[in-house]
Amino acid sequence: HMGIKEDKKKERLGMHVSVANRRLQKDMLFSLCVRLNENRCYRCGNQMTRDDFTMDHVIPWINSVNPVKLYFDVSNVKFSHHSCNSRAGAQNS
Repeated sequence: HMGIKEDKKKERLGMHVSVANRRLQKDMLFSLCVRLNENRCYRCGNQMTRDDFTMDHVIPWINSVNPVKLYFDVSNVKFSHHSCNSRAGAQNS
């Protein structure tokens, strides 16, 4: 059961705090991408928007020898359009 504080936060935000937190994190991440000129899809090269950008693993982690290590390896993550990322994921599954 949610406590009084959580109830008030949900009422004031119009959504559960965890949903609001994920949205804020995505907004902040995209804002940083724009400031650093990293808002072009690494797969197709076209500019991304806040609504269509994703974090994308360059080397697929799912079937790797050490999936946890590869999943959390930040040097293996770039930004791409959701559609470009999904298409690549479908080819690698």
